[in-house]
Amino acid sequence: MGIGRWGEHHTYPPLQVATIAGGAAGNLTVTGIKPTDTLMAVVKVSAAGGNLASEFTISALNTINNSGGTSTAGATVLVMWYSAEAGL
Repeated sequence: MGIGRWGEHHTYPPLQVATIAGGAAGNLTVTGIKPTDTLMAVVKVSAAGGNLASEFTISALNTINNSGGTSTAGATVLVMWYSAEAGL
């Protein structure tokens, strides 16, 4: 199964995967992510992309944040996290 189209959220318990629109450094909305979850990867999908997970925190329900970090504006962002509710 592929990642899917932009804006889709897929569940592979306990792994969660979403593609979202990038933006300026700061808050990005990721539907379904919770502060108790564990962020695994945040990948800017572009020629200069890479795993940005070390820049991000799960700052609130449905929100990841990298204030002062790499801008993802104009890019698609692949976000992967482990759901705390899955018992990891």
